[in-house]
Amino acid sequence: MTTGITSEKRKGLEAVADSRGVIAALAIDQRGAMPRLFAEAMGVESASVPAEMLVTSKEAVRRILMPHARAILLDPEYGLAAARQRAQSAALLLAYEQTGYDKQVRGRMPRLLDGWTVKRLAEVGADSVKLLLYYATLSSAEINDVKREFVKRVGGECAEADVPFFLELVSYGEGRDDGSAEFAAVKPEVVARSIAEFSKPGYRVDVVKVGVPLNMAFVEGSPAAGKEILYSREEVMDYYRRATEEARVPLSYLSQEVSNLRGDWPPKPGLIFPECFADGPRGKTALQFLSNTALRHWKIGCIARVCGI
Repeated sequence: MTTGITSEKRKGLEAVADSRGVIAALAIDQRGAMPRLFAEAMGVESASVPAEMLVTSKEAVRRILMPHARAILLDPEYGLAAARQRAQSAALLLAYEQTGYDKQVRGRMPRLLDGWTVKRLAEVGADSVKLLLYYATLSSAEINDVKREFVKRVGGECAEADVPFFLELVSYGEGRDDGSAEFAAVKPEVVARSIAEFSKPGYRVDVVKVGVPLNMAFVEGSPAAGKEILYSREEVMDYYRRATEEARVPLSYLSQEVSNLRGDWPPKPGLIFPECFADGPRGKTALQFLSNTALRHWKIGCIARVCGI
């Protein structure tokens, strides 16, 4: 649990939460994927998509969806125009990492945006700073030692600037395909151990964002499931509980599996996630009902329910 938080950090966290203490954030800090999507629609190469189109698209998404959110997560590369147009009451989270990773370098190593610091992000209006980290507990000690020191460095920057630090963990299996049954079998353990590691005080992380501790394509009863089933409904609940129990800071789930939740899913409230619909209908986003299953309330009242609409 978060302890000893400064008044300024508390203020920053409260800025991204609603009156119930729920973080209701619109996440549109995507960069690498956006040119590919536009290129496919336009019938051109990704490199031909003008940067102005990415800027304009983020402005449009902000205009349409921001009335339904308390905060917005953007990137300083294409999102500052949208950030400036938000209402004064809307909090701003800014991404600090470069998008993606260098496939020529082993270990999916993190990289910060050139020319930016936490202090500068705060100066342009960030109430909180987000760092995305690809993390595999099965990677070599050499790789993970570098990543852990990297997170500590950013945590130190955020502490010095007195702004909340959101760490987004994207789990993967070293040497395993992300969508494979081989990785799905170990993913619950990878996610739980990653949460436990970065909840430690030395990283100065204020909120952990993490992918769900399973792959919906292998869940019993999921419309996305194939012939191979790795998780029963009861095991799914246990995986969420385990992940939650490992957290010592506020915990948020990414909408990582939304693409697997299609159609009228679930067929009726509570089929797979019996605790998911305590406060609303099945029309909520996938992330909403996933987070309702596993998140618990913290002293600062800060849990994420909508992040990545």
